Amino acid sequence: MPVWPYTGMTDGGLRSPLHRRKEGEPEIVDVISVILEAGRVPPPPQQVSSSTGKLRSFIGKTARAVRAAAKQLPEGDARRCDAAKAVDEALYLAEHGDPGNGLLSAFAYCRSLAQAAQQLRGLEEQLLLLAQDGSRAVGHAE
Repeated sequence: MPVWPYTGMTDGGLRSPLHRRKEGEPEIVDVISVILEAGRVPPPPQQVSSSTGKLRSFIGKTARAVRAAAKQLPEGDARRCDAAKAVDEALYLAEHGDPGNGLLSAFAYCRSLAQAAQQLRGLEEQLLLLAQDGSRAVGHAE
């Protein structure tokens, strides 16, 4: 019998259903949403472990791309400083962080990676839009 009688759910309905990825969306979107929407109940240990590896890899690639894109902004631009800070924090977390011992510790670490990855995705999108707007403005000025 399930832990929560008459529901057929062993987790009491605390986990959100897995999202179906929209066409063209990267897999990392699913990883981030599954981890961040898990609530207080961690996913199975294998999923936490594989998600941690995917998130670390994503952060490593994306942080460097965001840093390079942010360098295109003017020196005193606040967005450049914000991006640099987010990149440094995400890289430090991914490269020097430790999942610790036990599922709850590993899940907490994985959650922090997912939050950092989500922030980097947002920054990357913003910087791409700024670059596109900047190239359009230059094209119209000529």
